[in-house]
Amino acid sequence: MAEALAALSVAANIFQVISFSHECFILLKDIYKHGQPNPIAAQHALNLSTLSSTLKGSLTSDEKELHRLSDRCIKGSEELKHELEKVCAGQSKVGIFFKTLATKGKLERLEKAMKDNEEQLDKYLHVDDR
Repeated sequence: MAEALAALSVAANIFQVISFSHECFILLKDIYKHGQPNPIAAQHALNLSTLSSTLKGSLTSDEKELHRLSDRCIKGSEELKHELEKVCAGQSKVGIFFKTLATKGKLERLEKAMKDNEEQLDKYLHVDDR
């Protein structure tokens, strides 16, 4: 019973990282679209870091699939945090425009990876209606 609760706790933490990552992608797309830095980007980067740390700290379950999934989420969230921090570096509109060109593919790859993680989590939680 305790292992099941631990696994559920890890799954909930994974979901929080994925959910907040989606919010960060929306924020980054908005920043890149309008070429304007957004003051909440720094706070989002900090929050994402906190959620990742919480996820790392919750890894007590022996569930191998959850561990693989959480590792992918942590890695993706750290990359996303790095992108948010770069945007917060006081860029001009021109700087943001060129950064958009340089990172568009990376952001699309990160977003797809997080969506894949979300699908894997959903499958994990619905296997045989645990």
